[in-house]
Amino acid sequence: MGEGKEVAQETLGARPIKVIERLPTPEEVFKVPKLTWRTTYFIALGPALIAVGDALGSGEWVFGTAIFVRYGLTLAWITWLIVLCQAIYQIMWTKVIIWYGEIPAVFMSRLPGGPKFWSWWVIINHALRIAWPGWALGAGTGIAAMILGRAPGAADARLVQTFAAILFAIVVLILLFGGKVARIVELTERVIVYLIIAFAIFLVAVVISPVTLAEYAQGLVSIGSIPPGMDILLFGAFVGYFGSALFHNWYNVAYYRDKGYGAGSIVGFIPSAIGGLKIYLSPIGVKPKYTKENIEIAKRWLKLVKLDQLLHYFLICTFVGVMPALAAASVLPRGTVMGPWEVAVFMGEAVANKIGPWGFYLVAILGLLILFSTQLMLSDNLARNIVEVLWSTNEGVRKWAKGDVRRVYYSFLVIYVIIAIAVIFSGLSPFIVLAISANVPHFMAFWTLPALAYIERKFLPKELRSPWYYWVFLGIMFTFSAVIFVGIIAYYGFGIKIF
Repeated sequence: MGEGKEVAQETLGARPIKVIERLPTPEEVFKVPKLTWRTTYFIALGPALIAVGDALGSGEWVFGTAIFVRYGLTLAWITWLIVLCQAIYQIMWTKVIIWYGEIPAVFMSRLPGGPKFWSWWVIINHALRIAWPGWALGAGTGIAAMILGRAPGAADARLVQTFAAILFAIVVLILLFGGKVARIVELTERVIVYLIIAFAIFLVAVVISPVTLAEYAQGLVSIGSIPPGMDILLFGAFVGYFGSALFHNWYNVAYYRDKGYGAGSIVGFIPSAIGGLKIYLSPIGVKPKYTKENIEIAKRWLKLVKLDQLLHYFLICTFVGVMPALAAASVLPRGTVMGPWEVAVFMGEAVANKIGPWGFYLVAILGLLILFSTQLMLSDNLARNIVEVLWSTNEGVRKWAKGDVRRVYYSFLVIYVIIAIAVIFSGLSPFIVLAISANVPHFMAFWTLPALAYIERKFLPKELRSPWYYWVFLGIMFTFSAVIFVGIIAYYGFGIKIF
């Protein structure tokens, strides 16, 4: 990886930071003489694919299908708009990694209030959103369905729970190997995402109806249209998870650091327990000198981020993400309500009735892949963000680990898996667990947007600040979250419906 020469240390916000002469270039980091289209796609891009592995999950497979089958495709306009807003949001957060080498969860500790407030605030909010094991439970319904030959119900809860626990064990095994944790996650997600795309296209091709396509096309341009009587919790879960997690998406860009983007190539990364060397992960980031050369290098890195977000995140999430809903809307009658234990195979029996018994298993496999890929990414990401916050802001943690971040990462991961398995066997249905976690990002909108605005204004060079129209898209996203947050409080607190 490219190295920057350390020349000094100064204070940036509430914490110290190292100063370097120059940012490494993409060619230096990826060890290529020149970035061609081939090396760009297969070597330089990729972090957004990890986000896609998260995005093609409960928002698309569960809540997208549930809401479109129940209310129709009038809400299709939200799919492309909300994904575009999230892509821009992620691009904006990645600038912190490119220029300072710190992931957003850590960089927030530089804001007024310092580590004593922000470290624990970030950890609590992050855990409340993704510590729920709903994706493993959902994937477990897919395996159970293949064994039972039908959609599981409440009576099959123990079978679903058992397979969900086994899937968690598989997640841990995957994260143990590979040298660099982010690398093995990227490779696994790349394979799974490609399989999902192939299976989803095939599923839609064999069941799609012209009526559904026409309804979808009309829904894409029906901006602002919301069916009356909309279930606010379901609507909040759909918006909160289609394309990932709205204002919580600062966690998704952490993989650009481990990929080596910009200053991220200098601070180190989290190595795997088996096959990975002991890599020193700097507890503080770096700050390149404010020079024309460094600004130009940062802009080159930012172009790669934009390309990654466009090719992988926006296009796949928008068009592949909606395919499960199109398939379900083509085979299920409007008004059908998803059962709480059939999230992976909601449309399975209807597809089987249309194309044959093998269609049920196709749906089960696709649901399993989609929800498992989400659980893999989120399990790593929960541990990654929380561990890095502790590592960067708590000297006692670094001393206990003897300079080896793997001890903290895997210790936390084991604790998390134990707690998650306890939740799995608690009796909560996959649908309810997913719905709870999907609505947490709406609360995050009220503090992450001001935090990002402060960072852009106070910490980033003026040449790297976002253009005004980026903030328009963030304003749209904030409006969604604010309305849903108020709507949930109004309905569950006072019985008042806003739709």
